[in-house]
Amino acid sequence: MSDTNVITKIKNQAPTKEEKTAAPYSFGTAEYQKLKKDILSSEPLSPASEIEKFNDVVEKRGYGYFDKGSVENWKDVFGKNDYADILKMAETDATNLLLSAQNPADPQHDQSRLLFQRLGSNEEVKKYFLQKEMDANGFSERPFKDLSYEARILGGYRLENQQQIFEFETFKKLMLSKWAAAGYGNDISYIKRFFSTYAIALSAK
Repeated sequence: MSDTNVITKIKNQAPTKEEKTAAPYSFGTAEYQKLKKDILSSEPLSPASEIEKFNDVVEKRGYGYFDKGSVENWKDVFGKNDYADILKMAETDATNLLLSAQNPADPQHDQSRLLFQRLGSNEEVKKYFLQKEMDANGFSERPFKDLSYEARILGGYRLENQQQIFEFETFKKLMLSKWAAAGYGNDISYIKRFFSTYAIALSAK
């Protein structure tokens, strides 16, 4: 095979930009959506198999959730608005709801009034719409590593015996692998699932 034919073959086999950004377990892919569903599952949790699954996700994707590749992928999928835009949209949504709730002639009055009553205050209305706009624009999944958050989750326990030390190390490995594969999303549900399944008995310091 001539050099020219070799170069042509390599070019033909090289992944396109679309194929690169659609790596397994990247934002918007079916694999990533399934991973998020699995995290929210109520099935009994096996830490060893979960750690293996998360490590496999990172290996197949080629980078961790908070690495540069993930940030670039997030921008490709969601990066149309910055945080200032999100705040403006949330403020507009909140203002529109409050105006609608106060105006009996508004077509959405009853629905707006019920939502305002459920939320209970102007401040809670603003928080509600900010979260809604963040979710809609992918900011809830933005790959931003928060070391202080990780320290709060993994610190502050009193380990009283070897069994607790072993169980805590398992918990730590599990969370670090989960964060590397899928970030902080649904952490509360996942941690509760671990504690209820694995019956770890840790006490706060």
